Amino acid sequence: MYSPLNFTSVRNMAAIVLAIAGSFTAAAQVPAVQLPSPMSVNELQKLADTLLSDPATYNDAYAKFLSGVATTSPQLYKTLRDLNVNFKTFEATGQPAALGLDYSYQNSWTKTRVTGNNAGFQSYTLNFEGNIAYRKANNPANLLQSTFTYTSSFLHGGKTQVLTPAERARYTQISDSAFNANVAGNMALAKTLDKKAIQFIQTSNQYYIGINGNFSYETNQDFSRQQFVPGVLVNLGARPWNRNEALLYFNLPDYPFALIRLLTGTSDSFKLSPASFPSGLIGIDHVMPGQDSVRRALTGNLNAYNRFRCEFAFKTQMAQIGTETLFFSADYRYYRELNAVSAIKKADMAKYGYFTAAIAATNGFFISYASGKLPFDQRNSNTYGLGIHYNLGNFKR
Repeated sequence: MYSPLNFTSVRNMAAIVLAIAGSFTAAAQVPAVQLPSPMSVNELQKLADTLLSDPATYNDAYAKFLSGVATTSPQLYKTLRDLNVNFKTFEATGQPAALGLDYSYQNSWTKTRVTGNNAGFQSYTLNFEGNIAYRKANNPANLLQSTFTYTSSFLHGGKTQVLTPAERARYTQISDSAFNANVAGNMALAKTLDKKAIQFIQTSNQYYIGINGNFSYETNQDFSRQQFVPGVLVNLGARPWNRNEALLYFNLPDYPFALIRLLTGTSDSFKLSPASFPSGLIGIDHVMPGQDSVRRALTGNLNAYNRFRCEFAFKTQMAQIGTETLFFSADYRYYRELNAVSAIKKADMAKYGYFTAAIAATNGFFISYASGKLPFDQRNSNTYGLGIHYNLGNFKR
């Protein structure tokens, strides 16, 4: 009698296929493995563990797959180019190291109307994101989201000051002098003149507000818990382009990174980044559980409820090392069920907070840290991640 096909069987067969095909090159840094003959079950399992325990292995396989797609199916490649995948190993509190990935896909259709210093946008966005563990029991962020969003937004400012004829003539004179100094090899003078020229170009601060109609489908990795979540969100953001105004100095998270940029020679002075000013959203969701045995056991029903949530995000350049640029990013999400019943509160399911931070290089390598829990997570955890970021839109054959 044949035994039923299970996950372990698939894993073993995958190991054999990968070993025979020779799909993984030295770039994936997978240790050489000698195939025993004949292979016992334990030896086969060991082979699978060796091949399938490194995220670089999957990154290399993904590159080969994408190369074929880009060549044979250009239209499919164009559709998938906004898909971002992070292959990684992560280790949560009290759990063994696990292999997995997180993914995000976003595609938007936008209409824009510009009037003077103001701009209005209407956009429709599809967004898919989530975290998947090779073994679902080890998933520290067990939430997959599929979202359709309509956004109406208003943007004010961000316009460059118009120079008077005298200012324009002076700017041209300084720029020409800087160019001549550069040609003559006088780099110190060229840098000084460039700084003077830049002072003539002033851009006003920019402010953003958006109203979102949000329709989201949320589930855990094995779809045993599911809910439909419409909601209304408000997005808020600013860009302090004008360095002569005080708004720039409220970019508090960027102070340590401005110092790092100075110490690493990335910047020649201590300068805060206008482009990295934190952004946020706040709103109310109406959660309609569709399948949730945990909630049903606690409350005796799957009645809809309202949920407050907010999110704050920050990203900045950290350093330039050789040809690679390092970026730091952080994100905090908070969810709170409004008027939660006592059973939900006692089970610590009324509120969730989740913080993530990552350092990523332009070559795709990243390290990350996460703390807290998301909806559907049963407990708080601290998770450390290491892996490779893969962006289909930046793929080169």
